[in-house]
Amino acid sequence: MATPSSPELWQAALHDLQGLLGSLKAALDLRGGGGSLDGEACARLEAAVEDGLGRLSLARALALGPWPPEDAVPMEEWKAQLRRHLAPLERLYRCPVELHLQGADGPGALAASWASALSRLLMPQAVPGPMVLALESDSEAWSLAWSPVLGMPQGLRAGSDASRAWDLHTLWTRAVVEQAGYGVEHSGDQLRVRIPRKA
Repeated sequence: MATPSSPELWQAALHDLQGLLGSLKAALDLRGGGGSLDGEACARLEAAVEDGLGRLSLARALALGPWPPEDAVPMEEWKAQLRRHLAPLERLYRCPVELHLQGADGPGALAASWASALSRLLMPQAVPGPMVLALESDSEAWSLAWSPVLGMPQGLRAGSDASRAWDLHTLWTRAVVEQAGYGVEHSGDQLRVRIPRKA
């Protein structure tokens, strides 16, 4: 398995810690004049904390394991997992995500974590939204599609520099693609991903 080196992981973790602290400061700045936090500021502060905890989980999985399970789960369970991951991003970016999920089952906890990490990389392209995430399945694979998407994230492009310091979400998406065999392609205004079913 191709995993990030220790320097890459440290650089990505420090990059993301800086981003987290910036998000916390921005939420506190919404107080205005040093007053108490209003509902919007509290929601953004909570989202920043949840996002930070999610980044810590990614760093731990990359550095120490274990990875989330790949076993298929009922679609409603998978949708709930995905919603938990996406909720902080929707609040931080103020960009709603529409889920169009078809089929009896979803591709497991690893795919939910991975899909939310990729959504974070793509969300700036979709602001103010909505971003649409669709899923279809057959006997061999699940097919996911994000839109609107202007282009492939740089860290997932063929030939991108593997030694460059990326954020944790990019390191996670790259590692899972290489380990789990996900296929990623950009066409038109969509980014499509094929997740093969395990035999």
